[in-house]
Amino acid sequence: MPTILVTGATAGLGLALSKLLLERTSSVLVLTARASSLPRFEAEGLVAGDRVRPMALDVTDAEQRRAVVEQITASLGGVDVLINNAGVAYRSVVEHVTEEEQLEQMAVNFRSRWSWRGWSCPACASSAAAESSMSPRSGA
Repeated sequence: MPTILVTGATAGLGLALSKLLLERTSSVLVLTARASSLPRFEAEGLVAGDRVRPMALDVTDAEQRRAVVEQITASLGGVDVLINNAGVAYRSVVEHVTEEEQLEQMAVNFRSRWSWRGWSCPACASSAAAESSMSPRSGA
């Protein structure tokens, strides 16, 4: 069974896609989100089991990214598809966004995306079509 790693899976596109993948594929879904968001999976019907593996992950933390991939590799043989969906956006006039918020957006939406490439999903590195880097969610 293929293993699909979905980042930012508790809301928006990540959540909708996770539900669709669970319904329409036989893949094992490793669904990640910040630790504080993990209870949302069960509330949305994505209960941990053979095909659903929720994991805490701050995509801006290189050690956490590496640990998640190592756990997936050890228990499932590796990542076959990476859906790099985690993202943040602030609904604000640019002049009102703080420097801290700007830096967080850059860390989540840009820097962490590049950090996954190649080493996290060898199958993805050989097929550009296998990796999806979705637009950041706006909280809608």
